[in-house]
Amino acid sequence: VKVGKAEIAKTLQTMGSGMQTVGKNMSRYVTAPIVAGLSASVYAFAGFDDAMTKSTAIMGDISDEMKAKMEATAMSISDNGVSSAKDLADAYFFLASAGMSAEESIGALPAVNEFATAGAFDLAKATDLLTDAQSALGMNVGTTEQKMQALVKVSDVLVGANVLANASVEQFSEALTSKAGAALKTYGKSIEEGVSVLTVMADQGIKGAEAGTQLDRLTRLMVGASIANKDFHAEVGFSVFDKATGEMRPYHEIIRNITDITKGMTKETAALTITQMGFDARIQGVLLPLLGNADAMEENQKKLENMSGYTKDVANKNMASFAAQMKIVWNQIQNVAIGIGKKLAPWIQWLSNGVKKLIEWWKGLSSGWQD
Repeated sequence: VKVGKAEIAKTLQTMGSGMQTVGKNMSRYVTAPIVAGLSASVYAFAGFDDAMTKSTAIMGDISDEMKAKMEATAMSISDNGVSSAKDLADAYFFLASAGMSAEESIGALPAVNEFATAGAFDLAKATDLLTDAQSALGMNVGTTEQKMQALVKVSDVLVGANVLANASVEQFSEALTSKAGAALKTYGKSIEEGVSVLTVMADQGIKGAEAGTQLDRLTRLMVGASIANKDFHAEVGFSVFDKATGEMRPYHEIIRNITDITKGMTKETAALTITQMGFDARIQGVLLPLLGNADAMEENQKKLENMSGYTKDVANKNMASFAAQMKIVWNQIQNVAIGIGKKLAPWIQWLSNGVKKLIEWWKGLSSGWQD
């Protein structure tokens, strides 16, 4: 069969058009997505690596092995939670700022993450609030294990208080870091006892930093009144300190004591008696709303003392939502991207060094050679 030049040209043109179409489709549906995916992976790794670098920079000299362990911990938590690996890497910075070592930060990260999930606020704020509360209470001493147990305990009490009273986890945390924690530490009060008073205050609209300031004022002025009005206190059968141990009595016992003393009195007589006890206007504004609530304080304290594991339970329930599950899936995708980006990083660095040398070569040329 004879084939003319026209037919051959037409056939080649058809083949060329077909190849061009294939090329465009390859570029659009294969090459472009691959390039975009690799770019996204490098970007994800760069963000995570930057956060880790900033966090470890303030920890002093840590080994490559320890840094790898920190990275693996952040990635593992992110794979099963709603916090991204980058956010968890950022959290190391706040833990280090709170005085924790690399090893302690690794131990604290799961607790801080659960606290953030249970309290429904961002990880940076959760880290700041939880470590500040622990520090204010003087519970950041001892071995690494003891510090981590104390951190979990503070978290459980704060999350548990949210269920017992009309205030958020964040507001109870702010109360402890706003003078209340220091007052409790000074007079040997447990976190459960102190927060039980804050729950009663919260139900009366006194929350957050204001509640912390008032609990501090209540504690200090009670101690001052006990010293200045010792004789009158003995006369009416009142005491701030336990005579046998010399320690400050539980808040609920002190409040119940005052309530019993003023029971049955007219408002005028009760006000006069309370003033004679040394509780002037500065403390009456805090004290009077608490009278009659001793039972609630005592009951809430007992409940808070049995909140072990509560943060984890609440966090797990919060992660059951559809939105949380989608976030977990996205975190897993991001973590794969970080892994790919980490593999690509050395090659990109190599190319970057080549470009730098090319730029240096260009800058070294004379103007004439550049022209």
